[in-house]
Amino acid sequence: MSDSHTYFALREVRRHFSSPRVLGALFGISVILGMAGPFGTGAFMRTGPLVVYWIIIAYTTYAAGSFVAAWSAHYCRAHKLNQTMSILITSLGTGIAAVLIVVLVNWAALGLPPTAPGYLGTLTLTTFVTATIIAVLLFFSGLTDAEQDTPAPAQTPRLLERLPFDKRGALISLSVSDHYVEVTTTRGQDLLLMRLGDAIKDCDGVAGMQVHRSHWIALDQVQAVRRAGDRAIVTMRDGRDIPVSRSYVPAVKDTGLLPS
Repeated sequence: MSDSHTYFALREVRRHFSSPRVLGALFGISVILGMAGPFGTGAFMRTGPLVVYWIIIAYTTYAAGSFVAAWSAHYCRAHKLNQTMSILITSLGTGIAAVLIVVLVNWAALGLPPTAPGYLGTLTLTTFVTATIIAVLLFFSGLTDAEQDTPAPAQTPRLLERLPFDKRGALISLSVSDHYVEVTTTRGQDLLLMRLGDAIKDCDGVAGMQVHRSHWIALDQVQAVRRAGDRAIVTMRDGRDIPVSRSYVPAVKDTGLLPS
């Protein structure tokens, strides 16, 4: 499993679970399911424990689904797979993860072993259909967030205010070009007469790092990282390769982008 794919998938899960709206929606759905007792779960326990059961199911399957969907989407973009194959991989991975979680939770909480006659087949079908729907939604959500030509975020980094309005997209990288800094965003490139260090200071609010004395990158725009001897090469989502000098390799490893 690629460390860069895993890093972005874990970051996506953290993003989902840091959202009060997501956490609130999952909790509300869990309570409703706990009171309704669907799929025969109401016959196994009272309302209180059943709500706890559905909270466990909802949060764990959503975490697994968002991880698999983000990992798959990042993997498919890195390998330039077509959309049909991407959705297939995302759905299959999400379905398998969800089935395993539900089987284990049901076995522990309800005493239903996977060997019970007719149980596993029905559970797998139901879970896969549900997981596929969720996976497709998560896939397109992740694809949109990652690839669309979005305008600058509401909390605009100061550096973007120096750019022409039509170039103010999400930051991708900063590179030294003679006495200028070449600023690359999802909407193009522009040159600013300033030092790289000052430009980096003006990237407030953007998760990024310097990887070379002449280059800074935005972490959410990294597509892949590969070794090049005692150095490394970072491939950005716009297709450009940016070198990582030897002195910055340990810092890149600390982010999880590069295997130790």
